[in-house]
Amino acid sequence: MKEDHMSAHIPIACVPSAMTVEQREKYEQLIEEMSKCRLETYELPNGYAVCYPAESSMIIKLAEFISLERLCCPFLNFELRVEANRPVWLHLTGGEGVKGFLKETFTWISSD
Repeated sequence: MKEDHMSAHIPIACVPSAMTVEQREKYEQLIEEMSKCRLETYELPNGYAVCYPAESSMIIKLAEFISLERLCCPFLNFELRVEANRPVWLHLTGGEGVKGFLKETFTWISSD
């Protein structure tokens, strides 16, 4: 709960220079793979929940995405939900305005 409160005070501003060239290239690869593998998306009050196949390789890719995305977008909250015999869910949330930012920036999240 404290993290949500703290993220509400971090300005919504990406810092692309927070990633090295190599990290940015890896990030772009991950985004492409995540957009292709997305099974479904649910809108949350403060963001989105995105569903992916329950494969070890996908879990690793999602964790890599989180580790890179948090460098340039420290205002985002991430939750990776992995349950037995179920798809994997990535929750991207944050304070006021984050949902709109996600919809504009990550168009693949909500496109069908």
